[in-house]
Amino acid sequence: MGGRIISGIVADVWNWQASCLFMGLIGVICFILFVILLPKSNHFTPKPFSITGAHQELISQLKSTVVRQAYYMAGITFFVFMGDLQLCSLLPSR
Repeated sequence: MGGRIISGIVADVWNWQASCLFMGLIGVICFILFVILLPKSNHFTPKPFSITGAHQELISQLKSTVVRQAYYMAGITFFVFMGDLQLCSLLPSR
């Protein structure tokens, strides 16, 4: 929501192009900071990609009740948030 508020303020002060540029710059700065500050992985060992291996990993994750509950919570939160935005766009402006 912070991005919507910041981009709205920038668009009100200047215009929508400045708002897009400003948010893009914030995204690039955050990406650079993420890459710089991310610690090296200690326990990751890369392995070659295979479709069957990826499918087996997905099935094993979906069998976990904790992961499934996290997916449900994320999905419900996403749909509630998008529903709120849809409702706000249907309300008449004053």
